[in-house]
Amino acid sequence: MSIRRLLIIAAALCWLAMLGCNGDYNQTTPVYQNDLPFTATYTYPTPNMREFPVTGSMIIHFNKDLHPDTGPDIVSLKRIEANDSLTDIPVNVAIAGGNLIITPSQSLLPMYRYELTISYDLRSIDNEKPAYSKDGLFLAFETLGEMPLDGVPMRVSSVMPDPDNDPCFDFNTFRVYFTEPVNRQSVVNGKTFILTDEAGSVVDGTIFARATQVVFDPFEDLQAGDYTLTLTRGILDAGDEPLAEETSYTFHVKSSQPRKSLVMENCPTLGTESSCEAVAMPEDLPRSMLTGEYANSMLVDSLLLGPTRTYISGQLKTELGDPGSSPSQIPLIIRKGQVLHATNIVSKLGGAIPTGLETGEITIHVLADSIGFLQASDVDTPVTGGPASVSLTLDAAITTTADDANMLMSQIILGTRLQGIAYVDPTTDHLELEIAGFAEFFIFGERIRTMMSLTMSDAITDLQAEPDTAPPVLRMTGPTPNETRVRLGNAIYLLFDEPVTPASATQAISLRAANGGIVPMRYVFANGAKILLVPWEPLEPDSTYTIWVDPGLADINGNETITPLARTFTTGAIEWGEEPPVIGTTSPGAGRDPAYFAGQMPIEVWFSQIMDRDSIVLGDSFDVLDLSAERSVPGTMLVFFNRIAFYPNEPLIAGHTYRIVMTDDITNYAGVKLDLDRDHQPGGPDGFHERWIEFIALERNRWVPLRLMLSPVIDVNGSGTIDNTETIPDQDTNVFHIKNPLIPDPSYAVGYMIAYVKGLAYNESGQPYIDIELGQGISMISTSTQVDLSVIFGLLGMGDLLDAKDGLFSPMGRIIIDLIEPGLAPSTESVHHTTALDVSMLAYFGVDNSYINNLLEHEVSLKASGDLTFSQEGLMVVDITGKMTLHLNLVIPLINITIPLPLPTTVNLRAVSRNPLSWWNTF
Repeated sequence: MSIRRLLIIAAALCWLAMLGCNGDYNQTTPVYQNDLPFTATYTYPTPNMREFPVTGSMIIHFNKDLHPDTGPDIVSLKRIEANDSLTDIPVNVAIAGGNLIITPSQSLLPMYRYELTISYDLRSIDNEKPAYSKDGLFLAFETLGEMPLDGVPMRVSSVMPDPDNDPCFDFNTFRVYFTEPVNRQSVVNGKTFILTDEAGSVVDGTIFARATQVVFDPFEDLQAGDYTLTLTRGILDAGDEPLAEETSYTFHVKSSQPRKSLVMENCPTLGTESSCEAVAMPEDLPRSMLTGEYANSMLVDSLLLGPTRTYISGQLKTELGDPGSSPSQIPLIIRKGQVLHATNIVSKLGGAIPTGLETGEITIHVLADSIGFLQASDVDTPVTGGPASVSLTLDAAITTTADDANMLMSQIILGTRLQGIAYVDPTTDHLELEIAGFAEFFIFGERIRTMMSLTMSDAITDLQAEPDTAPPVLRMTGPTPNETRVRLGNAIYLLFDEPVTPASATQAISLRAANGGIVPMRYVFANGAKILLVPWEPLEPDSTYTIWVDPGLADINGNETITPLARTFTTGAIEWGEEPPVIGTTSPGAGRDPAYFAGQMPIEVWFSQIMDRDSIVLGDSFDVLDLSAERSVPGTMLVFFNRIAFYPNEPLIAGHTYRIVMTDDITNYAGVKLDLDRDHQPGGPDGFHERWIEFIALERNRWVPLRLMLSPVIDVNGSGTIDNTETIPDQDTNVFHIKNPLIPDPSYAVGYMIAYVKGLAYNESGQPYIDIELGQGISMISTSTQVDLSVIFGLLGMGDLLDAKDGLFSPMGRIIIDLIEPGLAPSTESVHHTTALDVSMLAYFGVDNSYINNLLEHEVSLKASGDLTFSQEGLMVVDITGKMTLHLNLVIPLINITIPLPLPTTVNLRAVSRNPLSWWNTF
């Protein structure tokens, strides 16, 4: 062992033993001993932790194994309501050695205080009583804010470091949590988010924002002294409402010098990025003493990806601050720009049905300087004299080797709170860290919980990773280069090979029209390696645009692009006009009976055209009513071109009946009012000016909504006719072929689909499948097709009727297909080891032509099969081919003969994911 490492470990030993060394690094008393009475030596959350993740589990580690009969009755979890009453929260309890892992049966509510009590009746495996109060082991914590809160001014929830209670060091990052998600574009260093020194000079640095959290990482370490952080009212929430009041905080920054460097590595591991010997199989890894999971693993709990695991390896250079700088804590820092590596994830729906998607190697980038502490056991636990604890707050970004997976998964993950135990292994003299915690990331709107179980020790060999000197490389854009017929309301996205800084993305990336003019952007969001651009206004039809990247786009290490980049695409036909818009797919939907709708999901509406967002006014032209409580539901409404997303302030109340109200004051981009009854005229029948959709709320659950768009499409304005600027695609896709010589032409469909992934289930044979429900709010428009009855009437000798003007011989007109009850799409493994779909739905089929419409049997059953795959661009693609039979009871005028005409119809549909921009700004 080198002298340097020996001194560092001795320092850690000395301090962990709390011997009062005052910076003297030569005392080496071991401190990790298991002679304590039976008690908890680690808790997650720590006492009074704030900003606890709503999907997190609670972990209590005891120094002795737990009795195998330990059950949920040993645990009490309560939520403190606004009136100070307590609500019991059902939990699931698992034991793994000395670990008690407590998982709520559903996600916790945001911005609430919870109380966790572990009963004194808990026993060790040797039936030993715990060495804590007979009232039980008590922990209180508060959950992270996550939802927009309309009508409630946004405020600061907490600041890290806490100016009143936490030490602040020269290498600190600064973290602000708000009570609701922020418009990240409104957080601007030096303007709305201002850190100044004693002389009033603004500290420069990088800002990252995600949901309710903002992180500021100074470019350089600070000098000791007083600093002031000012948050102005220019910081906006997701609904563009300002911060309630300007707020300032003063930090007393202390020097952490002299510092000592230490290289920590994941050990043992499956990978090759650590210097310790790799194991061959995951089963060869030891178990984490805190979670019972495999060491150096991340357990991903997802309906869309698994449950699955990935295994981490790598080294992180760590700096330990002067032990004398804080009375009970040694500060530590892991510098930004370092990386860890994780193994390939093979995506399986529900952990059983393969999708064909693989991530390749995953890279975890340290996004900002990450701050932590080594500290005495009684700082974070009720135990005095126990093993020292370690805490670390990690800001990271993830990227994958495979581009399709990268488009799905690449994102920033801010504020992961890791807690653990620090000790020196007496057999190796290595400083060991056992740390665990929960991170959350999002794919297709699913909030995915990830449990991290890390075992790290001071490295055997410093692998001396090569410094990153390469600028970001553009991997992909959407639209793709030279793509044509791009929808006018589509967001623009770029994918790079590594995370980029938000400020440089805002400066360097633009969308330019054919004349070179820069298109004004409503949002430019950097989410790790992905950039999302949302224009203020829809793009011009049949026009050429260029995605432009100027020199100066920087990665987190400051490496900047030198050469400009350009990717060109062309838009399609106009998506508004004199044709009145109609309401398309809704979530929840109308249907034959009120829908049942999970209480945690946003209410969503898609229109047939791009709309005037100023005409959609919450509480006026759009509203959500709680009929059971006889009140309007407060919430935040976001409008994006042809879509409304409404987020209630609180989850919907199970069992309550709700009503969505939309009026014909909603207009398209040309100012034409909404057609409520789909008769090609603004308004509704007999002067009725509202459309209602009623539904019943369910308990919150884990259902994942998938939003899909039929693509490619022709009738982009939903008129039911193919206009001059609309062109038929080469593919025979999104088309209804009616197999009857009377109807020679195909009909082309347009619309959106909503499906709810419920989870893994098993059929009667024990075979697994994914239970997917098709929302009964699905609505499609299909183009008119001619009905040629000349053959029949000629055979009957009634050719003179061919000139009749009663609609018998007119085209069908616009076709409407609405689901009238939830459809089914169970997914199984195909013979090609991909995801196969078996689709069944009952729909209403209607046409404009009133004569033909009266002859139709409107209820039609569609049976289809298909595949779920992922495109090279990372989009979920659902291709289905099916059959249905329309029934037309043709009544011959004058002779009053009814001829039943079955019309077998084949259906080819392709639906592509188009993740909506939502408050957490994932896409």
